[in-house]
Amino acid sequence: MGSEASDDAGDVDWYPPDSDPEQRPFNAFVRGNDLATRAERPFSSLSFHQFCALSPREAFYAQERADSSVRIMPDIVRPVLRHWPLTMFGMTLLYLLAPLVEPGLEPVWAFFPPMTADNLVWVAGAVVVWATLFVTIGRVGIVTRYTQLAKPAFVYGLFGVLLAGTLFSVFLVWHSDSPATLPRNVVFGSGFLFAAYVSGMIAYDLLIRTENLLENLGEKNVVPDGTRYETAFLDEIREKFSASAFGVPLALVFGITFTSQLVTFWLLQNGPHQLNSMVALACNAFFDAILMTAIFQFLIFIRQLNLLLDDKYERDGEAVRLRFQPFHPDGRGGFRDIGRAAMQVNALVIIAGLYYVYRLYVQGLRALPVGGFDALQDAQAILWLVDFGGPIVIYAAVSAVWLYYTFWTTHLKMARDKERMILTRQASNRSDDASEPIGGVNDRAGYEELLSSPVWPLDSRQLQTVVISNIIPLFLTLSSLPI
Repeated sequence: MGSEASDDAGDVDWYPPDSDPEQRPFNAFVRGNDLATRAERPFSSLSFHQFCALSPREAFYAQERADSSVRIMPDIVRPVLRHWPLTMFGMTLLYLLAPLVEPGLEPVWAFFPPMTADNLVWVAGAVVVWATLFVTIGRVGIVTRYTQLAKPAFVYGLFGVLLAGTLFSVFLVWHSDSPATLPRNVVFGSGFLFAAYVSGMIAYDLLIRTENLLENLGEKNVVPDGTRYETAFLDEIREKFSASAFGVPLALVFGITFTSQLVTFWLLQNGPHQLNSMVALACNAFFDAILMTAIFQFLIFIRQLNLLLDDKYERDGEAVRLRFQPFHPDGRGGFRDIGRAAMQVNALVIIAGLYYVYRLYVQGLRALPVGGFDALQDAQAILWLVDFGGPIVIYAAVSAVWLYYTFWTTHLKMARDKERMILTRQASNRSDDASEPIGGVNDRAGYEELLSSPVWPLDSRQLQTVVISNIIPLFLTLSSLPI
């Protein structure tokens, strides 16, 4: 890939151009199209602001996987995800301007101090200070072009604004003796916008990496027959990803149909965030339709991957198997790419869990009458529990299922193959007349040489982090319940 790719994606080929590709460490779960960009490098080689494109003029993002054979998301959705910062900036503007067309909605600037002469002096002072800082940085060559700061400033600036709104909405509820009496201010949509912004950025990065993983897994030595992997497994998963009805992708049909239920539910209540706003309703419906479209495709991916991990994949009489390599240079038996993909999806699951805790506390308390939960009628209490407690229950179930069908299933595959390999090794070291059962003292050599080989796709510290991080939202939920 050219210099554009290196500038935008941070990819560096540090191998000599004439070196044998067979001897290069090979990662499939990466960004980029060329072997050079799949060279060994830190997993976090991309900064957050490099996950997505900000402008259509950033050629690398438009070209990335443009000619690829694996396309997980429908083409109508991909540009929205590719330019996710702009998408979320537009949604944020809609929230900010909603009070102009919905009179019952209070604008966020209602909390701002009045623009007196004294306050203007403070604003002008801040502008002067930051202008001086930027000029000073430029004079010593820390930044050679101020245009290099434009994208990070936009991406992290929007991040900071939405995070500030989220924290302020929590403060308003925490500081109020009666959250139900708080005004319908658009600031209470900040938590949704912040969670959508962060998760969308991560999701697009995950999308590209997963497509590379699927397309290039056959080139790794964990797949004994790369040709069979291409003609059987990849062909089928491409067909499933691109399945359509009357020219409309099935994933999009699923996403829109599922979201219609949520829209109906919101219409029967006060809408998203208890704002009773059609603008907020439209923004939430838009995001949820994309989310459910992605989940549909993700379920296809998980189903096909688990058939591989369970050694059960077969199509037209052709079986495709993954092969555990005990001394693979990735340190994870050749399954590190799968572990990394699972880790990044788990980050999205955790973000969802934390948002549901936020929603329970900020929106749930505002949805209660002055008397609190006890003041609700039986039907109202059930509806409140389903609306605000239900997502937490779903999160707990999804987290458990996700841990099982990714980390645990991969572990079982690795442990099972390792045991078979040890058994085969021990048997090969025996003489024909050996009468002692395999596993005795004489089988030490075949056992010890494979004993230290890994049986998890990630190291123990990362796995502990995964489990603890998934539990945290559940503990926060218990501390937030107003009942």
